[in-house]
Amino acid sequence: MNEVELDNMLRSISDREAYYLEHPDHFSPIYEHTPTLQIDGKEVFVFEPPDLGLREVSIRRDSRFTFVPFSRFSTININYIYDGSCTYVLDDQFITLHKGDLAIFDVNVVRSKMKLSASDIVINITLADSFYQQLLQNLSEDADIVTSYLLQLLGDKKHAHSLLLRNHDDPAIRYTCIQLLLEYYGHQTYQKKMIGNLLEILLMQEMRIFNAQPELHTVQYRAKNSGVTFELLHYIEKHYQTCTIQELSNLFGYHPKYISAFIHQSFGQSFKDIQTNERLKHAKYELQYSSKPISVIIHEIGLQNQTFFFKKFQERFGMSPSAYRKATQSAYKK
Repeated sequence: MNEVELDNMLRSISDREAYYLEHPDHFSPIYEHTPTLQIDGKEVFVFEPPDLGLREVSIRRDSRFTFVPFSRFSTININYIYDGSCTYVLDDQFITLHKGDLAIFDVNVVRSKMKLSASDIVINITLADSFYQQLLQNLSEDADIVTSYLLQLLGDKKHAHSLLLRNHDDPAIRYTCIQLLLEYYGHQTYQKKMIGNLLEILLMQEMRIFNAQPELHTVQYRAKNSGVTFELLHYIEKHYQTCTIQELSNLFGYHPKYISAFIHQSFGQSFKDIQTNERLKHAKYELQYSSKPISVIIHEIGLQNQTFFFKKFQERFGMSPSAYRKATQSAYKK
């Protein structure tokens, strides 16, 4: 299958869609046999996970010409707007995504979806939980503060979170999604590994886009005072060398003890641990890609105590800074 054949397949009218065109007021017969719950005063259809078997990933095009009532799914869903637009109702808000945008819906997120027209092509990717958790773990290894928190939210099974990313039809995202679709429908050797690698690349691209301009995107999550969390973490990330709890207290208008408790509750780490990890991340980069003396690097990341730095670096990366530099720079030169 090539890109033209893929595009033709995605735009073709299925038998079910032809039925919806002839019967515009009818829903899918699947709802007749799907249990419902009353959630926040709404009747919500509750869908159990499909049997993904050994594939761990299911990809399909959503049906057009029909309304999707409020539903809750016990699987991770990624929606990619291949063409046109799609309007969701999420937390009593109408949110429209356009061509190139992407939505990540956590387990049990309640949402409905307006009718799609012929030109509205929405790709629905369902992931097995174990597969999704492994993806998040792989992404978290080199993530910055904000991305780490976002990945933590998306992996939190206690709450229903969603992330709506407005990509403005980013060409790199589109290329990755098309390659993912071609791989899924192509049935070639190494298909499972290729799909896994492409999904990991897709999520890495999305995390980069989110971190560059977080104000363009929508994060729906359940946490007390969640409105300030990303702003606060962004500030720590930008000022990791000199930032203090007192400084955060003055900027955000909360008592220092409250700020400390809030960070620990939201992120699962203390302010000091977050700041130290960010300093170590920058030090690791400088050790690998620069020839700066270690003493200069320590000063640049905002530390004065070299003994503390060497101890923390050893704990975090399992080797001394000089050993890390030697290992990574020699590998880089080969």
